[in-house]
Amino acid sequence: MRLPARTRVAATAAVLAAGAVFPIWAIGGSTSVDDARDTKGLLDVKKVKVEGRVKIPRWTFVTFKPWTKQRLYDRGYAVVFIDTFGDPRSDYYALVRSTGTNVTGVLMRDRKNKSDFEMGPLKAWKPGGAKVTVRVPLRRLKVPASRSFYRWWGETLMTGERCPRVCIDRIPDEGTVRMFIVDPPEPTPTPTISPTPTLSPTPTVEPTPSASPTG
Repeated sequence: MRLPARTRVAATAAVLAAGAVFPIWAIGGSTSVDDARDTKGLLDVKKVKVEGRVKIPRWTFVTFKPWTKQRLYDRGYAVVFIDTFGDPRSDYYALVRSTGTNVTGVLMRDRKNKSDFEMGPLKAWKPGGAKVTVRVPLRRLKVPASRSFYRWWGETLMTGERCPRVCIDRIPDEGTVRMFIVDPPEPTPTPTISPTPTLSPTPTVEPTPSASPTG
């Protein structure tokens, strides 16, 4: 399932605008990124949480207001963009949408010079009135052997009465979040070389003078 044309144009513009910004580092397999009230519509995000196993992470979007699957049908989307190759753009994205009675996820290959390629379904569900979760097994992504982390950022997109031109909420507002695929290497300690102690010279013992004989 691809995004509607006008929604995709807006989302692509937001992605390109975020290319050269500073990253947020997340050590391990979980993190939480807070976001302010800064977008109209139901999908104004309060935070995005990443949890689960390091190589099978799941993203949970938490919005300020609750919503129903019926209200988001063909109007609201949550997207996780993932960069594994280290360039300024995403290489994959997880797209979550409502069918009216359920939420579904799909993994897409974000290709630069060709149409995006659908790689298959993802597990997605609605764990609460203001939440939606998607799980992305990293084994389905191509990650160069030389890379120990990937970058991600999230977006929600909403159309409706308050969002006639598509309301987009980007999380984080600037930059990306780097997640380690393996534990980061610990710094190698630099050995401290103790200085060789200076030996004190051995004192010279003067002989005790012999007493003069009494004459």
